[in-house]
Parts: sequence; structure tokens; C-alpha cells
Amino acid sequence: MNRENLFGRLNRYSFFLFLVLSAIVLSAPMAQAATQTISGNPLQIACEDEGSMAASVWDGVEYIDQYYSGDSWGSLIFFDNGGSTLAYADSYHSDWSSGDNVVAFTPVSNSMPTAWQVNTVLDAGTSGVRVSQRVEYTNGAAYYKMTWTITNGSGTTYTNLKFIHGGDAYFADDDDAQSFWDDSLGMVYLRNPGVSGLMGFYGGTGSRASAYNGGDYSDGVDLAVAGQLDNIVDSEYQDAGYHLQWDRASLAPGATWTITAYEKWTEAGDVQVLAPADAAGAPGSTVSLAFTVQNFQETTDTFDLSVASALGWTVSFAGSPTVTLDSGESATVGIETTSP
Repeated sequence: MNRENLFGRLNRYSFFLFLVLSAIVLSAPMAQAATQTISGNPLQIACEDEGSMAASVWDGVEYIDQYYSGDSWGSLIFFDNGGSTLAYADSYHSDWSSGDNVVAFTPVSNSMPTAWQVNTVLDAGTSGVRVSQRVEYTNGAAYYKMTWTITNGSGTTYTNLKFIHGGDAYFADDDDAQSFWDDSLGMVYLRNPGVSGLMGFYGGTGSRASAYNGGDYSDGVDLAVAGQLDNIVDSEYQDAGYHLQWDRASLAPGATWTITAYEKWTEAGDVQVLAPADAAGAPGSTVSLAFTVQNFQETTDTFDLSVASALGWTVSFAGSPTVTLDSGESATVGIETTSP
């Protein structure tokens, strides 16, 4: 056989192998990533395919974990079917339960449609209930948004639904924090003035939490896996965590339940101003926003406030721009803005 015929056969054989291998690759299912990560500044948020989450804050040198062991943070759902309660959770909470009453979610998908959004889909076993979680971050912001859409794909109406999210904090690389509740914002938050400002968790517009807990992390996780938070926070310094809970009476076949929430961080300081959740209004309408001013100084102080819009919108105070606060006291300050 001459070299030309040999090379021709080899080339045809190589091309045939290429087609076969290509067909195998194209027919194989695409694997879902175990973890999808939004890397921004100052926040980095990671979502694992089984429901656990991680968040860290850039300190100028590296990202600092805000949850213990990185990902001790996630969701649980409870609902009644006849005389029994079904319970499902991310791996952190289901492992804590040790199979006593909470079963791990079944991962469905975990994807990033953009560099700033992660969509995680979880099934509550074979119940037909699906939890779709969307995490969104705007680069440069000190907060991120979570949206959960809970869908009942079964033929059964489930009752007494409870959705809980939270976990064990490791605030600013320090496993020691005070816990507080701000009723005007519906926010549970942590504070350690020795290391940073505040780390807070709150429901969005129309998604105010039904219950909360902040304090010893193990007490909070115990309450979460039991399916009911106690509306208690503990301001003593300790190994802290926090959770929020949302309730719904029933979810009919084909119905959906949408919950929004935010987690945020503030800069260090003994005077804190906390912004409310996002709000919506028609063009030209006036939207009222409730900010919270907190005085963590050791003495009473009077604050003269000013307000401005980074977008150039018309903004004004709904009341007095001056507040006097005792040490440890907070006040709600109303702001009105008109969108173009």
C-alpha cells in the first residue's frame, strides 16, 4: 500500500472517530454545577444545588465569610397534608435534623443566566411542591435580593405552609455578635461594633416576615427545623445566627406563593441609617419610604438629617428632618419621592 492510500484511510478513520465522539458529547446530558457563584464587590454570593448558600464580603484583600463554615445558611419549607406535616430543607438544616423530621430537598437545576443572577430549583420530594430560588446582585451594592417562588404542582391542596430561611452567622470573620429586631423595617440583624457595622435580613415589599429569631445560633436552628420561630432576639454577645419565617394558610393545586427578601451589610459606625426594602409606583406617583436612624453612641444625640436622590428624583421629608435619640434608641424617618 502506498503512503497516499494509507494516509487517506487514516484521515477517513480519524474523521469517523471525530463524528462518533461528537455525537456522544452532543447526546450526553449537560451536568448541573454543584455551586454557582456571583463574584462582585463588595459581595460574593454562592448558591449550592441542594439549597445551601454562602456570602462573603470583600475587605480590600480577600473575601470574608459571613456564615459559619461558609455555607451554614439556607431554606426550609413545611406544609400539612391531611394529618401529617411534610418538611424539606437544604443540606445544612436537614443534616442538623438528622432525618428526624426534615428531609433534604431534591436538586433540580442550578444555573446562572447572567453573571449577577443565580436560579436554583428544588423539589420537596415527590409532594409536587417546587421551590424556585432567584438570587440577584447589583455590583457595588452592599445588599442582595432573594426571591422564592413556591409552586404546588400536585393535585392536593396543602395547608399551614411555613417557609423559613437563615442560619449560623460568622459576621465579619468574628463568631460573636449581638442580635436585634427592627419592627419598622421587619429586619432581624446582628451587630459587633468591634469588627463592623450591621448585618441584616428582612422581607421585601409585601413580604414582611411572620416570625423571626436572632441569638444563639443553635437555638435558632433548633427552632427552624422544628418549624416555628419564637419572635425573640438576644442582644448578648454570643455565637449568633438569625432566621425569618413566612406563613401561608393554604396553597391550592397550580397556585404559587412568592416571597422576596434582602440581606445587607453596613459600614462600621455608632450611628446607623437603614434603608427600607424596594418599593414600586407608577410614573409621576409619590412613594413613601421609611428609613431607620439608630443611635448606638453612649450618650443622647440630636441629628440634623438631609436627603438626596442619586437619580436626581424629587425627594423630601414627610416630617421633621431633626431627630433626638437616646443611647440605643432608633427612630423611623419618612421620606417621599416622586418618580419621573
